[in-house]
Amino acid sequence: MGNSGNLREIGARIQRLREERGSTQSAFARKIGTTQSALSRIEAGEQNVSANLLEKIGAALGRSVIAISGETINLEIR
Repeated sequence: MGNSGNLREIGARIQRLREERGSTQSAFARKIGTTQSALSRIEAGEQNVSANLLEKIGAALGRSVIAISGETINLEIR
């Protein structure tokens, strides 16, 4: 999957989690220290998310960066 597909998935995940908490884009953007227009572009998959902002989003949503980004970690236990 290309980068734009990943951005769309991450953005959709952020939007879904934000909406589940009943937060508007404006209120959530203020909480994480960005603008509503930047958050709108992130949720639409049109703007990349910095690691720093992703951490703030995760903290505000009570989710890990891994859960927000949709990454998986394979651990081998011996």
